[in-house]
Amino acid sequence: MIQHMVMMKFAASVDEARRAECVRQMKALPEQIDFLKDYTVGVDELNVGTSWDVGMLIRFESMEQLVEFRDHPAHQAAQKYSHPYLASMASVVFDLASAPAR
Repeated sequence: MIQHMVMMKFAASVDEARRAECVRQMKALPEQIDFLKDYTVGVDELNVGTSWDVGMLIRFESMEQLVEFRDHPAHQAAQKYSHPYLASMASVVFDLASAPAR
């Protein structure tokens, strides 16, 4: 099982309508990509200096499935829309089998 985590910070100049549209497009991806089963998008609730604006958690059955998601036209369209509005983005991908269980 592969865990993919993404954090996004909008540019300060981006208005609320554009921010909401970015989030709406991200939240709509499971309707367009049938293999997305464990997929969560959330908007930051804390709003402190170290906060990011939006976070995504996605689990994939394999790295091949992650690549299929990365290259999927619906994901590409959401990225094309949102990326110009981002000041920064960070992501990490790791195999849950190698993460210690607690």
